[in-house]
Amino acid sequence: MRERILAIALLTSTTLPTYAANIDVDNDVINISGTIGPNDLLVLEVETSGLDKPMVVSLHSDGGSFLPAIRIGALIRQKGWSTHVEGVHVSLRPNLALRVPEIDVDGRQDWLSSGV
Repeated sequence: MRERILAIALLTSTTLPTYAANIDVDNDVINISGTIGPNDLLVLEVETSGLDKPMVVSLHSDGGSFLPAIRIGALIRQKGWSTHVEGVHVSLRPNLALRVPEIDVDGRQDWLSSGV
């Protein structure tokens, strides 16, 4: 019985990770940097409430919580915002091509396109 109580206490005392991305709005740019955390969709919704204009989401992240990141992507698409990832412009609007730079061995920059 004592072991069972200890096990339950240990299981219920564990918490969710305490990481979160930094999210801020600067004019027409929404900056998201750091690891995406469980509450970051809510933070993004609060930080962008009342914005009804074209925005660019600048993302500098190494990943994080899967579902909040997917839902953030869905919000970006719903709002029709563009995204900027490390110098590459990517649009999440339907029927537009995703343009990704590819650096050739001789230093020339070519573009790869794939349907979104």
